[in-house]
Amino acid sequence: MVSKVIPILLLFLLGVWIKHINFISKEGMKAIKKWAASLALPVVLFKTFIYIKLEKEYFIVVILMYILFTTLMLVGALLNRIPQLRQNLNQYMATAFSFGLIGLPLFEIIHGQENMGIFTIIGLGHELFVWTIYYGSIRMASTGETFSLKEVLKVLKSPLIISVFLGLTFNILNVPVLLKENELWLGFMETVEYISLTATPLILVALGYGMEIQPIYLKKSIPLILTRFIATVIVGIPFKFITELFIGPSILFDVSYISFLLLPPIFSLPMLFGENVDDEDISVLTNAISIFTVFSLIIFIAYSFYAVNIL
Repeated sequence: MVSKVIPILLLFLLGVWIKHINFISKEGMKAIKKWAASLALPVVLFKTFIYIKLEKEYFIVVILMYILFTTLMLVGALLNRIPQLRQNLNQYMATAFSFGLIGLPLFEIIHGQENMGIFTIIGLGHELFVWTIYYGSIRMASTGETFSLKEVLKVLKSPLIISVFLGLTFNILNVPVLLKENELWLGFMETVEYISLTATPLILVALGYGMEIQPIYLKKSIPLILTRFIATVIVGIPFKFITELFIGPSILFDVSYISFLLLPPIFSLPMLFGENVDDEDISVLTNAISIFTVFSLIIFIAYSFYAVNIL
């Protein structure tokens, strides 16, 4: 575990250093993140789902996780009625996890490709929620737009969803077995492997580069941080036992589920509101996400030291 954690920390610190010396501009880092999020990560998912052993319980998990993330959002809205926790964007901070940019690379590097199955299934339920209810709610709140089926169907254009669909299709058609000695197929999969290997280092460097904690907004960030923590605890713990009623107890599910809930919020959240939200609210939200990310990484790695011994 120590040998696995050291690269994570060094790549993260490399990102901080690159920003400090202005080695890569913000525009350059945006391009790097675009490569990672729109190509490298989808390729990782494709590689995972093409070899995953499909279980009938997975469909149930996707539905239950969709309900979980929706419930977290509703609980965030309810917690916002508490005066001490009141903050404009609480319901959006209470749910949505950085599954792609942090979850996938960290889980793979720590627990290995062979254990990613149920973690990616949880992620599939999460992506469906984000691309439908979550983004739709933010759009309606920030621009006043009404519900649109056309917007919901945009989920089908998500690189992550497309990669999952292709991986599952190839898996069901048993393509890896049928073409296991075909040179063109082997060359294609070798290319997939090369691209997927770029995901983790680029994302960790980008993560360190993007850290931006401003002490001036610390006090106003606390309600957002507490709302997310409280919602995750009071909803996440009982929901784990509800899920196990349908799929049965599983150590791999336990590790995957807890690891997922330890992930920080999605980094694109401040950008989703555009110019339709007060600048200070966006600064407070960005600050809260950065602070939460630091603590999430620490707790995620600490939990991994325990989890790696029981898998």
